Amino acid sequence: MDWDYADDGSLMITQEYVQKEAEQAKYGFEIADRLVACKDFAGRDYANNKAKGTEALLDECKIWEKTADDLWVMPPVSLTAEESSAYSSAYADILTYTDEFTLGVIVGNTKLDDNTWNEYISTLKTLGIDKCVQYQQAALDRYNAR
Repeated sequence: MDWDYADDGSLMITQEYVQKEAEQAKYGFEIADRLVACKDFAGRDYANNKAKGTEALLDECKIWEKTADDLWVMPPVSLTAEESSAYSSAYADILTYTDEFTLGVIVGNTKLDDNTWNEYISTLKTLGIDKCVQYQQAALDRYNAR
């Protein structure tokens, strides 16, 4: 069962919702949304950290907003009909294989060493990962040329 539906999870979600409403009433919607959304890499919600004041939280959020994360986001590119058909066909198999391999490594059924990694990369190439990258690159080139 999903943790969100268990007693502890439901209570936590309810408490976060009530806390967000209180912050919205006190600070306004924009600040409250930033407080709730601003998380560190450990997944700890800064809005729940009572040791820090609201201004310190906002300062931390502003620092995190200045990262270069947006520089690595793929723009909204469009594949041609032919590219899209070939890409969809190949990428479905690639995603399935990647998910199975990743799960195998996580649960310990697949030992991760140089041999299995090289086999993984080889299989991705056989499935057409290079072609998929070419399709996306062509779409990006068209996007940038406009």
